[in-house]
Amino acid sequence: LSSAVQYYQAALQRWEQLGSPGPWANTLNGLGVVYYLQGKYDQASQTLEEALAKTRRAGDLRVEAFVWASLGDLHRDQGAYERAQQAYTQALEIADRSRIAFIQTYATCGLGNIARLQGNLAHAASQLNHALGLADQHGSGYETSLCHTSMGILAGEAGDLKAARRHLDLAVERFLAGGF
Repeated sequence: LSSAVQYYQAALQRWEQLGSPGPWANTLNGLGVVYYLQGKYDQASQTLEEALAKTRRAGDLRVEAFVWASLGDLHRDQGAYERAQQAYTQALEIADRSRIAFIQTYATCGLGNIARLQGNLAHAASQLNHALGLADQHGSGYETSLCHTSMGILAGEAGDLKAARRHLDLAVERFLAGGF
């Protein structure tokens, strides 16, 4: 990840020179995600907020949807569930308007995970089943695997270890088949 930071920072310098806010925002989103994965939440938040500002200036809805989804992940892992829910909802609204299939599934799955973390298992199951339906419509093994992973965690928390194992095995199987 430290090498990725260096590459992203080099790319940021190039986008700044070219004055291209859309790709600049996309690169900031990638850098913010790397900071998030490194556990550098303050840097991640600052970088993602900067990405959001740039993407709004560029009018690039695709990148904006991805940034909102990244912010949802960050807020979720910080325990700020309402902020995460707002971010995923924003990502989903943009994805629905712009027909960004991956973010439709990802944000819906994110909303399901937030519901689970807040203890609303029935709503979590509903959201995750909806996300799985979207993944199936999109024909994406990766999206399907993300949904099955979340559904496995939900089933495990609900005490249904048989269903948890089935979902997690499906996720692993599809991730492997896709080379992930």
